[in-house]
Amino acid sequence: MKKLPFLLLSSFLLVACGPLLVFGVPQQQWDQLTEQQRNDVIAAYNQRKQWDQFTQQQRNEVIAGYNQRRTAEALEAPVTTNIPTKNSPHPLRKNKKPTAKKSSATNTFSSKHLLASSIIGSLKRMIID
Repeated sequence: MKKLPFLLLSSFLLVACGPLLVFGVPQQQWDQLTEQQRNDVIAAYNQRKQWDQFTQQQRNEVIAGYNQRRTAEALEAPVTTNIPTKNSPHPLRKNKKPTAKKSSATNTFSSKHLLASSIIGSLKRMIID
């Protein structure tokens, strides 16, 4: 916030220190011009201003047309109600129905194997969902 006054003051000083321009020509050079040269400078300055105004108007029309097209496209776009949720199946994957895990009393796993398989299962579910 303290930088704002400094920036305003410095920008004002930079503009104030610049040469005084008369129709885009420095004051010292303007004073040396004849009446015909001054009229030519004024005509060229007015022509540049008209051209700048024309190009700005063209830019504004292009931007307005772009905005109108975007608005029309947004209004014409179909509203989708098929927004996937966390539990909905992915449209590109095959829908697999959950199957019951086979358990056997003869299978004995160490705690490391159980932990690793549960982590892998969790990761698979996270990737699929």
